Amino acid sequence: MCYANGMLYTSMHGDSNDDEINIILGGRNYGWPNVEGYCNGSDLTFCTDSNVVEPIYTWTPTIAPAGMDFYDHPMFPQWQNSLFMCSLKDTSLWIMKLNSTHDSVISASRLDTLHIGRIRDICISSSGSIFLSTSRSLASGTGAKVDVIVELYDSTYVPVNVPGTQTKTNLSIYPNPTKNEVTISIKNVSLINMPYVISNAMGQLVLQGKMTNNTISVKTLSPGLYQLKLTGNTGETYTGKILKE
Repeated sequence: MCYANGMLYTSMHGDSNDDEINIILGGRNYGWPNVEGYCNGSDLTFCTDSNVVEPIYTWTPTIAPAGMDFYDHPMFPQWQNSLFMCSLKDTSLWIMKLNSTHDSVISASRLDTLHIGRIRDICISSSGSIFLSTSRSLASGTGAKVDVIVELYDSTYVPVNVPGTQTKTNLSIYPNPTKNEVTISIKNVSLINMPYVISNAMGQLVLQGKMTNNTISVKTLSPGLYQLKLTGNTGETYTGKILKE
């Protein structure tokens, strides 16, 4: 699943045909197991009676879809407003350009020059980098551990900052990883009353407040990787990552 543009997108395995990309709507039917892919032929009666939502894209032969994320960063302008989806059997990264209302695929192509085998999941960072994880080791856990995480990025990309809203990264966070709290420091900057927000790996807000000293309690957070952002009194922002054990 991938949440973006106020929509919940899903990648779905077919049986022998019609792997799908869907947009999830409340109270609707997605056809399984009566309908695979689009409504046609003998499916039409069931689709009408059961209020079936058709996919926005399908594949036959099947490609074994896996993780998915939405890309809209200027690092790769040609890929903005696109769903990125990993495939296992197809061993490729699919790029699906969306229309202006984000509810239809207007083009789909494969980035098949990676040659890293089965791709299980994807994560797009706030910096524009694309992280992929492979799925080549045996599911039983035996044998060689051959899976890797690969980062795709443009080394020539230079972020363009808007005056007064620039992002700065000269922020120290320790201990990191941490179990209970982190201490924050920014050289020559007072943190008192500075607003902060902490988001999870899906970009969802999990903590927010104002700095009363130089520490933030993260005791209530589940283990995982989080993004911290503090905002100064002239609009500048300071960002860093927190790894909660």
